[in-house]
Amino acid sequence: MTTYAADYTDAAEELVQELVRVVKVRRLYGPDHPQRAGIEEAAIERIGALLDAHGTIELKVEESRFLADDRPVYATEAKRESLPWILHREGIRLVAFYQGLTLQELLGFVEDVARVAEGGEDEADDMLVTRLWEQNFYHLRYTFVERVQEEEWAPAFAEEEESLAAGPPIHVDPEEVAAGPETIRRIREDEGALYFLDEEDVATLQAEIEAENKRVLVDDFLTCLRELLVNPVADRVEPILQALDDVQSRLLEDGQYAHVAKLHQLFVPFLESDRPDERALRAFAELRSRALSERTLGTLAARVEAGNLEDRVAASYYRTFAQEDPVALLSRIGDLKRLCQRPAISEALAEIASERLEALRRALTSDDLRAAGAAAFLAGHLGDPRLVDALAHALESDDPAIRREVVLALKQLGGGRALDAVARAVDDPDPAVRLYALRHLVAHRYEPGFPFVAEAVQGEAWRERSPTEQRLLFEAYGALGGQRALEDLSGRVKGGGLFRKPDPEEAACALVGLGAIGSGGARAVVEAALGSKNSLIAQTARQVLDRWSAGAPEPS
Repeated sequence: MTTYAADYTDAAEELVQELVRVVKVRRLYGPDHPQRAGIEEAAIERIGALLDAHGTIELKVEESRFLADDRPVYATEAKRESLPWILHREGIRLVAFYQGLTLQELLGFVEDVARVAEGGEDEADDMLVTRLWEQNFYHLRYTFVERVQEEEWAPAFAEEEESLAAGPPIHVDPEEVAAGPETIRRIREDEGALYFLDEEDVATLQAEIEAENKRVLVDDFLTCLRELLVNPVADRVEPILQALDDVQSRLLEDGQYAHVAKLHQLFVPFLESDRPDERALRAFAELRSRALSERTLGTLAARVEAGNLEDRVAASYYRTFAQEDPVALLSRIGDLKRLCQRPAISEALAEIASERLEALRRALTSDDLRAAGAAAFLAGHLGDPRLVDALAHALESDDPAIRREVVLALKQLGGGRALDAVARAVDDPDPAVRLYALRHLVAHRYEPGFPFVAEAVQGEAWRERSPTEQRLLFEAYGALGGQRALEDLSGRVKGGGLFRKPDPEEAACALVGLGAIGSGGARAVVEAALGSKNSLIAQTARQVLDRWSAGAPEPS
């Protein structure tokens, strides 16, 4: 039986080796070769097992190596065919692989990396980040920086929430629980049908019986406390409320989240009646507050990640307390993207969002930035077009990280109204938001967004943007404007007349725009630019023609 590394960094090293193997086999064999298919299938199986064991594996990218938890897991010479060097050159600084990664996603990632590597260092308008953006990966995410920017940024809430240590194990007084060992002894003596149980089987059965006895004990105890509140035998309720507080604290400490949820569910009829006084209402509000505290939810998420808590139990817990305060849940839940890689939790959160759309809308514009960012991610995850207006309003947030999440959510929703909101972000103060918006408009060739792009191209403000964004902006100008942009772009390539030479940077950007138009008139201008004495202009013209030959928009 194949075994997989238990240590996180060993697992990361094994994942990288599989990734490199897939890259190498692509160079050796054609896409239909059985040897290549076999290696690719074996690689995704091994990587899938690693991700099942560890949940997520993150690789920090440097020029000549990959790191996991700041420890090198792969090192090689920094050269053109080196995987770390390619990613680092393209601005990628972190790659995260999530549980559930598919063969299609793995091969899509490898194919894009290989194509950019084969295209050479000067393929500026065919960047890896642009290719990956168009893939819509769900189980693979990356952090990138602009080549001309020194400061690295990551999508909102990509940082790990600090995992809190789990509480001590439960210690139950034997007198409080039915005699499990005695039950086991009777089974072994009286039931011959179980003669085949060995000592390990017996121990497992005994643990199950003790757990069931404990569950019954907790349920009975909570039911008794409820009856004492509903039908009090004394005027003082403080001891009962204090007992509930003690029980919840102990259950949370022991990681018994199903029991905590049951506690609050049991008392719903009482709280909705006219029986509770102000003291009881205040006490239960405090109980709910502690059940939704950042420490509680952080510990819960850490236990899920460590495999010490079933996904379905966490999902049930979220469902229970989201009914009380969904905004508080979203602001403290932890790494929502990581949690949503788990089907049971993902389904529960989508269900919560769909049932509480109004609360989700409020969270999008909340002053709590973590709640707003989580709500934006969840809106995209849900994909409900009724949230488009709220997301468009959230694009006015002062926080650039929130606006990035909003644009990503609008991308997931799709449709004309979502695209219209994205089009308005092409002049956002944050360069990452602008790049997201431009790539989305180009991918959909959303012509109604042309006025926003045209306004950004006019004047000299576009020169203040990075080279990558300049080219992408002109690509959007050509893709959305078509023949409307042809004359302007042609003029920028040819210059201002006999005695005014074209600006090389502007002409190169205009050639990219002409490449997006793809008409016969555009081809004529591009072909004429091949004879330019300026190397940048001639080189860009060649790149545009090569892209047409490779299958980009053919001139008509």
